[in-house]
Amino acid sequence: MDFTGIILITGEHGVGKTSFALEAKDPSRTHFTDDDLKGRATVNQLRLDEIDFGRYVDFVEYTKGMRRLEIHNAGKKLIQDIEPGQFDSIIWDTWTRFAETCHSYVQANPDEFRQPSGWAAMGKIRSGEEYKEARAYEARLIAELQRKVPLVILTSHLKNHYANNVQTGKQIPAVSPAVMRVCSLRLWLRHNPQSTTPIGLVLKNIDRKVLVNGRLRTKQILPKKITPIDGETSLWDSIERYYENPIGDRKPEPYEIPDDFEMSLIDGTLTDDQRLSWLYALKAQKEEEEEEALLVRDNIRETWETGEYESKKELADFLGVPLKEVLAALREGE
Repeated sequence: MDFTGIILITGEHGVGKTSFALEAKDPSRTHFTDDDLKGRATVNQLRLDEIDFGRYVDFVEYTKGMRRLEIHNAGKKLIQDIEPGQFDSIIWDTWTRFAETCHSYVQANPDEFRQPSGWAAMGKIRSGEEYKEARAYEARLIAELQRKVPLVILTSHLKNHYANNVQTGKQIPAVSPAVMRVCSLRLWLRHNPQSTTPIGLVLKNIDRKVLVNGRLRTKQILPKKITPIDGETSLWDSIERYYENPIGDRKPEPYEIPDDFEMSLIDGTLTDDQRLSWLYALKAQKEEEEEEALLVRDNIRETWETGEYESKKELADFLGVPLKEVLAALREGE
């Protein structure tokens, strides 16, 4: 199997994301940008064993002491310096820190993205426009990587998921929507209790075209859950097994079916326990906000009743609250 495209690998710390990425292609034809430091020991071990390695970039050391825009320019130069056909795969582990600098680049170079009249004058609206351009720009950088090599592998850690500023108890890949859109395959690796080879949860599947009765049909290659079987020492071995025999429309085996929690990761939904936890947090936050608002209103009324302030605007300025909040509090107290 000669896999091509753009892959996102995410999962818990220490699950084997870097190892999985390094196992994809011939190491002598691999370009590895390491922004997590875990790959350094592996690459050094390969060299000690006299195994050729294409190019290793310690991006942490490479960008030491740099500011965000400088980090971005350094990463962009790395991309530009790769010659098409020079490598078979590019690994960027992890992609998150460099991706976050795209916004700084857009802010520093607005004319590259829009005419001056095309940007909103208001700060909040412009900030949203900059974010949108940064995500589109990030997607173009990933596409540039793809033009250089057949296979691009981006890794990410996990980050907490929030809804209405409340942590839901769920975790999601620490990447932007741009990465979600451009990837042909997205995998969430999990620790395997039966083996050192991780389990793969398929967040976005790959397919292949097959000829059925003279017509093209699309077959899903992978099950929602990839569990290595005996003799498979890499998750790539498992993927190759399915590539030769796609799951298609057949009924999945029990070991190919995610449990409820794993399905919540795949579908982006919450389990019942997670949902209850989230609703409880929302309720607690609402109660806390209401209590705080009540204390503010009481403070406004008590301060006004001292008679030390000639106008309600003067009182608002002293307390550092909007005038309409002062007026509302005093109306309630009448």
